Amino acid sequence: MAYSFNGSTQYLRAQYNTNSLLGAWPCTIFCRAKSSDLANSQVAASWIYANSPYNGLLMILAGAIASDPSSFSRFGVASVNGATYDSGAWIAFAGRGSSNTVFDVDVDGAVVTGPTTSTSWANSSDVQIGARLTPSISLPLTGSVAAVAIWDVALTDADVAQLVAGFSPRRVRPQSLRWYAPLVRDLSVVKQAVNPISALAGTASPTVSDHPRSYGF
Repeated sequence: MAYSFNGSTQYLRAQYNTNSLLGAWPCTIFCRAKSSDLANSQVAASWIYANSPYNGLLMILAGAIASDPSSFSRFGVASVNGATYDSGAWIAFAGRGSSNTVFDVDVDGAVVTGPTTSTSWANSSDVQIGARLTPSISLPLTGSVAAVAIWDVALTDADVAQLVAGFSPRRVRPQSLRWYAPLVRDLSVVKQAVNPISALAGTASPTVSDHPRSYGF
């Protein structure tokens, strides 16, 4: 299954202790997502490293930008825009950073490298899916997210190709996997590096929807 969001009030969120999921580069954030909105930019998934104004590493479907790219954003610092997303079509995309000046986005196997702009980590550790909080809701998703995962390594192109093919994040660099939620009906987080301050939960009742085919949840 997956979770669908109404582009207004719905999102998922889990909170952890300061820098407990990630404390430094390298890292990778991966998600499967789709949207029917080609006019507004929307957050599919994010790891938030600063609680004022909730900046972090965001996977964005950038409908407000010409050609509707799938984007990996270090919010407030820099973004790299990857392949176009189409209305209602699932994509698998990964944002990767190997250092604080080198990062890229891999969208269904097509890689685009970003600008070399330095980012430092801050003081929060917050996974947000379907929107970004500022702390009010912003960039809400009109669409669905099927899986979200975070690693403390920069996955290789071959690693991401396995994810794009439908293999579970649990089967890709499992020793480095810091957080993974398949977003099945019960919102289980099947891998997390630390105990949460608040477990993954929905706000405004996002709905269960169809999930693209995956192997070995």
